[in-house]
Amino acid sequence: MSILKNFILFSIITLIIIYVLIYIFIINFNEEDLIKNIEDKYNIEVVEDIPFEFNIFPKLNVISRLDIEDQQNKIVYENVNIDLSQPIFYYPGKLQITVKKILFNNLSLDNINISGKINYIKNYFNNPNNYENIFDGEYNINGNIILQTTNEDKLLISFLKLFFEKLENNKNYDYAFSKLIDAFGSERSNFTGIIRKDKNIIFTNDILINNQSNSILIEGKFDTDNDYLDSVLKLSQNNKEYLNVIIKGNIKQPEIIFDQNSIFFENLKSGNNIIEENILKLLNSLLRIND
Repeated sequence: MSILKNFILFSIITLIIIYVLIYIFIINFNEEDLIKNIEDKYNIEVVEDIPFEFNIFPKLNVISRLDIEDQQNKIVYENVNIDLSQPIFYYPGKLQITVKKILFNNLSLDNINISGKINYIKNYFNNPNNYENIFDGEYNINGNIILQTTNEDKLLISFLKLFFEKLENNKNYDYAFSKLIDAFGSERSNFTGIIRKDKNIIFTNDILINNQSNSILIEGKFDTDNDYLDSVLKLSQNNKEYLNVIIKGNIKQPEIIFDQNSIFFENLKSGNNIIEENILKLLNSLLRIND
């Protein structure tokens, strides 16, 4: 009987502790402070379409819908739906984010889904002074992406496409550059992968963008505190890698390095510097290096 009493007493004490921790979490969560903290840190404007809604039982649940505009970096996030939940008595919690559209320079992303299993309560008590660290963990991500090309880009794409189609008909190349510029220059691609967040560092090694027989594998990390990007884009066609692009530096104007040892450049060794210059001009334009 004493064992049963001890078990009951232990259970009651445990429940009391859990309720106290949840109460502390709720009373210390200030929606206005959270939004202001994010706005000040990233110099953005957050508009609530649906204000934050809280539920405590049977699980901690936070729901909201926002529109976000980063005027400094010219990024617009339309219709951001957030659904965060953390069961009270067990791990893990869940985060589900859907974004209707993201506009950034010449990139347009839509139908974006981000989901992960995170211990939010543990993260909060480990970092009570930094709301962002609540979201440390691993997330699945998928969506669509399209390059918004200018009239100058389209003219250059047409010229290079015709040139490479003729060149590829006369040579036995392992890939067709004409298909690459046609696919990523005018059609929507899909992307999928995993991103990981650890305090101010967001990193990945397996985000894959697919379009027809072409694909781009993205590996690297982004330091949100310093706006520093360090990543590699690996372009492949028919499962064969032919061009690596290194992007490193401040996200506003990073350094772009094309791996000259890639198959892409080996196939260009025809002495036609004008074509090579135009290809680099196109890649620079699509990546918006000089904006």
